[in-house]
Amino acid sequence: MNRAVTALRIIDTGVKPARWNVAATAALIELHRIGATPDTIRFHRYPRSVVIARGQKLEREVDVERCRRDGVEIARRMTGGAAAYMSPGTLVWDIVAGRARFGDSLDDVTLRVGGAVAAGLRRLGFAAKAGARGAVEIEGRKVSESDGRLDGPTAIVQGTMLVDFDYDEMMRLLKARPDTTKPVAPIASLADCLGRAPPIEDVRDAIMVEFNDIWDGASVTSDLRTDELALADKLLADEIGRDDFVMGTPAS
Repeated sequence: MNRAVTALRIIDTGVKPARWNVAATAALIELHRIGATPDTIRFHRYPRSVVIARGQKLEREVDVERCRRDGVEIARRMTGGAAAYMSPGTLVWDIVAGRARFGDSLDDVTLRVGGAVAAGLRRLGFAAKAGARGAVEIEGRKVSESDGRLDGPTAIVQGTMLVDFDYDEMMRLLKARPDTTKPVAPIASLADCLGRAPPIEDVRDAIMVEFNDIWDGASVTSDLRTDELALADKLLADEIGRDDFVMGTPAS
């Protein structure tokens, strides 16, 4: 793949099963690392799900029996971090791109992404401000966050926007509780801030306008390629989709 190509590829895979979403993310990262996939942002959404980190113990983080009873999917991602509750009202994005577009450090990357997300929300009339480490707040409440890592020349950023969110269900499903001893902004959805949920497509499009600035306005909309889908399916079958991977504690 020619790294001189500057256009950002935009993909929206909609609502897909939780484990497939994890596998698709892993496939894009693996292929971009070897130069086989161009700079890409994939928007996607999850059914009602909990997604835990690579090295977490499932039973410590999640009420597994409640998930099974309530039809909530469980997946394990390949990266670290905290357990997360997902639903169709949460807009999720993966950015897999050359780090030179963002800056020299992870702080540079998350600052630019958070700034673009906040600017997109301001296009929709929200008084959004970008904070540290990719967080975006509206009137002191966190509605979005982004985090990532650098892997050689590749920047990997994963972010979420709470468009419509069931806080009570999250608290029922996840065992970890917020650390109230630290000055952390409470979370809220755009529906909480507006009184109704804006169309999720409008939120995606407004954010995308600002992301385009990072790529000098050059972008192209497409679908996942055949080789990307094949690798996602392989990762799903070999590991990510297997119950013994999700339910156990894989070696880090």
